[in-house]
Amino acid sequence: MEFLIVIIVLALELWIIGSIGRWLWRSGKNKRWWIGFGCLVAAGICLGGWASSLEYQVSPGMRWQGFPVPLAFFVWEEDRRTDLIPPEAVQWGGFLADLLSGVVICLVPLIVLRLIQQRGFPANDPK
Repeated sequence: MEFLIVIIVLALELWIIGSIGRWLWRSGKNKRWWIGFGCLVAAGICLGGWASSLEYQVSPGMRWQGFPVPLAFFVWEEDRRTDLIPPEAVQWGGFLADLLSGVVICLVPLIVLRLIQQRGFPANDPK
């Protein structure tokens, strides 16, 4: 079940990133757009790497590591902490999903611009 959720999240993120790249390609954007796209992707990878190592407290006895897809769970039981670690394939998929989530978040300005241009509003765009 966990792996299915990771696959769905990965597919959605890859679709969003691919659609932005396809929009840039089909609309014939110049080199500055592609450099900006690359910089946003690099910033997103950094953001996603940070988010995958983020550890936050869900309840007084439970902590999660990784956002938005948790990579590990830590539960405090009486006098000791128990680590609940999913299988390795799920962890790698979750890590990749966390990285791509950072990329999607950083690409939000391009997503908004694409939606504005699709609605017919002229953008001050030097192609």
